[in-house]
Amino acid sequence: MYSDGMALLRKEMTPALLTKMKRAGCYHLSWGLESGCQRVLDLMQKRFSTLELATQVIRWTHDAGIQQGISLITGFPGETAEMFDETVAFVKEYQRYFHSVAVQPMYVLPNSSVHACPAEFGIDPVGQPDRVTWETLDGSNTYEERMRRVEKLNAALENKLLTIDR
Repeated sequence: MYSDGMALLRKEMTPALLTKMKRAGCYHLSWGLESGCQRVLDLMQKRFSTLELATQVIRWTHDAGIQQGISLITGFPGETAEMFDETVAFVKEYQRYFHSVAVQPMYVLPNSSVHACPAEFGIDPVGQPDRVTWETLDGSNTYEERMRRVEKLNAALENKLLTIDR
């Protein structure tokens, strides 16, 4: 019997554990990496330690023979063009490790820190159109810009299943 699942990029995902998972029938893992830029991951308050640890686990998973996919988010509040370009560089460098890559623009979802405290993220708390088409007060992060970034990531991918969630 084979299985797949979603997992966290954590230090506990050692080569020994991943090999054991493969022997037990795990054939695919999906990671919610969200960005290839450490500064954006810090803004997101991602719980794994570092992008360095994430890339190490990604390589170990590949070496264990487990297929893997990642999800990425474009346009998290505070993500600059330079930060986004780091994600594009990450995708180009590491895409050989991924069976699939899912990309979506940043949504402001209920129960998220961005939804709870939009002003802390530079988003006008009043009058935002909706969770998809929100924009920052300075106008630098718009739905159109987030979609341009989705398309740029799409162009950086080579023969990967790309999901654009609009």
